[in-house]
Amino acid sequence: MIIQTIDELYNTKIYVKENSTVSFAHPEKYVEPFIQRIGVPRDRFSVKVADPVTNQNDDGSTNIAYPRVVVEADLQHEVSGHQSIIGMLYALDLSKPYISVYNGKIASACTNLHIFNADHLHRVELLGGINSVYDYAEKYFNNFEAESAEFERTIQELTERYFEHEEYIKMLGKSLQYAIKTKKLGTSAVIFAANQLEDSKSKYSLDDNGGTTAWNLFGAMTQYVTDKVSIIEKPSKTLEIAKLFTN
Repeated sequence: MIIQTIDELYNTKIYVKENSTVSFAHPEKYVEPFIQRIGVPRDRFSVKVADPVTNQNDDGSTNIAYPRVVVEADLQHEVSGHQSIIGMLYALDLSKPYISVYNGKIASACTNLHIFNADHLHRVELLGGINSVYDYAEKYFNNFEAESAEFERTIQELTERYFEHEEYIKMLGKSLQYAIKTKKLGTSAVIFAANQLEDSKSKYSLDDNGGTTAWNLFGAMTQYVTDKVSIIEKPSKTLEIAKLFTN
């Protein structure tokens, strides 16, 4: 994973998928409308890219293109130790390329992304038309304060919800069952969280009574997403974890 500025991203080349009839646009074509609709200063956007494709020119120089790109806008608004962000991502190297936009919070202490409401993640297939992505980005920007209030209420509810040891074990079982049944989350996040809570040296460890809050368990699961999951899957995987605690 490489972090770049918007200008550095725009200096990369068009991604070309081998043996594909699909022609993709330059990164600026996808990203610039997002930046314009959000309307915050360009230096408040961060860029993450993955899976570079490098081609060599005749003169020995290289062209680098990135099929997976995440751009996030820092809204400079903090809620319960979390920074408000609006992000856009695209994945061009999949059988069905897509673009997503999302509205969420990033924990200042551990950089975990948190999204609690499915309404705050919008995804479209690239070939199906992407204008709705920019419409949603603008909608998220205009309503992020209401989302922030909802987010704060959710954190309070999860913090106040306490699992005795047996309840905690049942929650792990429920989470594993959900992961296996839906195939949208994966069991690794649940197993990682269980290991973290059982480790006395972990910041997510169970308390002296063998219990924990829903917020702590949620944090351990999203820590796995932060540490192990592809940049393009973080919003959707985070939302799947949130469904375990908010539905």
